[in-house]
Amino acid sequence: MPLLIGVSGHRNALLRDSSGNADESLIVQAIITALKHWRAQVGEQTPIWLLTGMASGPDLLAIDAVEALMEGEPDWYTGNCDVIPVLPMPVEYFRADFAGTEPAWQTKFDYYLNKYQHNLIVTTANMSDEERLSAYTDLNYGESRSQLYLNQGAFLSRYSNVLLTLWDGQDSDSVGGTADVVKLKCGMPGVCTDKVHPGLQPVGYFDGLQGGVLQHILVERTAENPAEHLTAGFQRLAPDAPEQATVYLCHSHPSAQTSPLSSSLSEEFVALVRQLKQFNAEPMQGDCSDDALLGEGLAGRCAIFSKADKVALKAQSRYRTQLLLFMAFAFLGLLAYETVSNLLNTLGGLIIIGAVLVVVGVTFFIILGAKMARLKWRYQLNRMVAESLRLRGYLNLADVPPSLPPMLPRRYRSSFPLVSQANALGEMIWWQDRQTFQNGYQGNLERVKEQWIGGQIRYLDSKLKTTRESKIRWINKQPKLAMQTFNRMSYQLFIAAVMLGVMMWLVHGWLLWQYPLDTFAGNVNRCELNQLSNGFLPWLWCEWDTGVMLAVQFLVMLGGVIALWVELANYRFASAGFAHMQVFYKRAQFLLAQSLTKVQTDKLLTELANEAMQEHAEWNLSEAESDLARR
Repeated sequence: MPLLIGVSGHRNALLRDSSGNADESLIVQAIITALKHWRAQVGEQTPIWLLTGMASGPDLLAIDAVEALMEGEPDWYTGNCDVIPVLPMPVEYFRADFAGTEPAWQTKFDYYLNKYQHNLIVTTANMSDEERLSAYTDLNYGESRSQLYLNQGAFLSRYSNVLLTLWDGQDSDSVGGTADVVKLKCGMPGVCTDKVHPGLQPVGYFDGLQGGVLQHILVERTAENPAEHLTAGFQRLAPDAPEQATVYLCHSHPSAQTSPLSSSLSEEFVALVRQLKQFNAEPMQGDCSDDALLGEGLAGRCAIFSKADKVALKAQSRYRTQLLLFMAFAFLGLLAYETVSNLLNTLGGLIIIGAVLVVVGVTFFIILGAKMARLKWRYQLNRMVAESLRLRGYLNLADVPPSLPPMLPRRYRSSFPLVSQANALGEMIWWQDRQTFQNGYQGNLERVKEQWIGGQIRYLDSKLKTTRESKIRWINKQPKLAMQTFNRMSYQLFIAAVMLGVMMWLVHGWLLWQYPLDTFAGNVNRCELNQLSNGFLPWLWCEWDTGVMLAVQFLVMLGGVIALWVELANYRFASAGFAHMQVFYKRAQFLLAQSLTKVQTDKLLTELANEAMQEHAEWNLSEAESDLARR
């Protein structure tokens, strides 16, 4: 999974050599320096994708920098870096931007466009078809065409983890320039977004995404700009970044550098880098050869989905083994503990006490291993990544555009930034193949209804079945059945212990009645005075009293162990979550069978995906509470 770096810069940006002469190679070198910083942060195994607007100047020079790195640096190669061209309009209209520039820029554009054509994204603004066509053909670069560049800048702002700017640091009155892109990234006022696509609009003010990471390469411009500087209040995020490419954390209130907004944005970005490194360090590879429909909806991102799914299943399997091992030793330890009181001051007692201590030590190291391996956390995180991509893949197929707010609720994004990253990558496929999805909407919608909605209902039905479908696997595959079965077992063991306890109480009472306290000392064992002639049951009790007491202790202990298993397996919350989602999916299935407009269908599927993602996030947090690592 890649780190996304968007580049935006003045077309007339300049860097001068020691003699004061403008030198394009200095811009390339500055970009190389900036990109090397991020390679050092995320490591060789994490891909870096460059999102570029392909205009003359820094946009194309940034691709030169990537190409130079791939040719000259061992930790940059085709597998761990890529270029995503992001155009504000179709290619045939965008070529007009090179009129009046040096022919070399047009040549460079054609070469790189041909090389990275498979990644091409053409953004679309919030305009009617007539307005859009007028903007495409506006060679005077009026307001309507400028809105297309602003829409492109909004795309770079939304999908870039780091916005790399080659900029003079000053505000500008022109619409859609680098200053506007910076303001969009930082959530700063002063940008009119009426014509920006709804899926690229700034997120709600309270959402907490009013800001981001900005890397600034200070450049000159061929024309002077007397406007105010915008970087004065920005907070430096990475003190170790090269001085030529300063890394800032910017947000909508730059003067309040120590605000909760600053800390939350910083923590989220640091967590993203950490989780990217962890995810990409997993040696597994993925593909969607067994799911052609999802492969269509996610295209190249399907490999990320498949890898996340495989990593999650592997971590889940290892965690379950770890948990079973813990439960086995805990059971043996409790069994020994309940037994040892009857064997004190004997060789057997010495051995059992030693066994109890060994079991305590083993369970301690199992819990310590769980804290170090964090298997359940890895399972949860990767399961959410896979689920996010799966949902987005089906939305793509149904031609549902990205919308606000993001699929993952705000309160979970700081814990799971990798999930937001996966969702963004899935949304980019919609932008990339938008026309294909639009053309295949009707046919794909029926397939989505069957495979996503129908398939999910069948899956949830299987999870909530209360009849066994296998001899052993139901313990993990059918949480409702497992919860009912184990609760019933724990209840029955408790009832058996109570019944034995009542019997013990009655026998004790009979013995005390036979040998009252006014005749014998109260602390004398009545069984020493009992005779077989007094009755068979009292005699039997006196012969087996220790065994019966052990049986009671064992029943209570076993019931407690089963209750602990039910808690650690988190059956209750899983069953409740599956039941909630079953209701949602059946409602969606019914509504989709009605005559809905495209807008109504989009809204329904978006809300369903959001509900599914929120339920998944809440389930993950409940799973974290039952994690063995927290014992």
